[in-house]
Amino acid sequence: MKTNSIVTASNLRHLVCVSSALLLGALSLGCVAAPGGDAEAEEMVGDAADALTGFVFFSLSNNLGTNSVDMGLTSDGTCVLSGVAGNLSRGFQWYLHDKESRAVVRRTGGTNSLIVDEGAVDGGPPPWGLDNPVAARATCFPTTTNVQTAHWEANVNHSNGMADPVKIANLDPNHRRQCFLSGLTGVEGAWDHSWNWARVLEYTTTDINHPTTGWYVEGYLLSSDVDGSTPGIDATCVDFPVGTVFNSYDLDSDPGETKTEPITSGTGTKACGLTIINGPFNYNNYTDGVLINEPTGSGAQWTMTAKNGAAGRALCAK
Repeated sequence: MKTNSIVTASNLRHLVCVSSALLLGALSLGCVAAPGGDAEAEEMVGDAADALTGFVFFSLSNNLGTNSVDMGLTSDGTCVLSGVAGNLSRGFQWYLHDKESRAVVRRTGGTNSLIVDEGAVDGGPPPWGLDNPVAARATCFPTTTNVQTAHWEANVNHSNGMADPVKIANLDPNHRRQCFLSGLTGVEGAWDHSWNWARVLEYTTTDINHPTTGWYVEGYLLSSDVDGSTPGIDATCVDFPVGTVFNSYDLDSDPGETKTEPITSGTGTKACGLTIINGPFNYNNYTDGVLINEPTGSGAQWTMTAKNGAAGRALCAK
């Protein structure tokens, strides 16, 4: 599903679509079936599955402070967010000892790291922590071809609080490129409402906000901080092996509701990351948000949980 409109929790709908576009050489907005009896196509799918057998999954909470985990070398894999929960609506960024709340994947010094952080206000040193829990999950895909990253930041001077979309990457003529959310930075009031969102989307046509075709990261985030702190979004694109098949699934929840549903089916090695999330993310609970759950046990499938008004879209590869 491609859209240029603001996505809210109320208009996210379930979408299960297995796309064999990589096999057919063309992207599709709907579901495409692999040609029946095509041995070459089946072999390509098998090769892609073999290439993706080394995915790694991480889960982390900040325990009211800063916490991080080393997820391995950037030369071994590309890591993206596969879950966010807790309170991202606290924190500041402009002063020496202030801190934003964060759920981010970082590629620095040849290492992938997952970092979660409560916000803080200048109180020292050390800064005064704001005691807001943040939890995050990450998936590392064992592919590192053409990794590209971008950062979007809200514009507090814009009339509606938005900022122009940021282009991450061009379209891939071989249709192997996919993009994911890889970081969310929150400040005071940034994630208080259901209409706050972050996403990565592929635009195959141009418009006033997307002057060239390609992959873009964009969002609708505001801040109640009068000093001008701004929230941000990170995104990462990577090219997958030839023959990779993708499955996309949307899940939303109402206030006070928890939903958990399968996002994959059938056999084959799979790994999943987030491409869209909607707020609110302002509850002091490590499970309030959107969390992808890895399979546990033989034959188990990936699932996704949305809780307390949050919504999201997962993209899985096999």
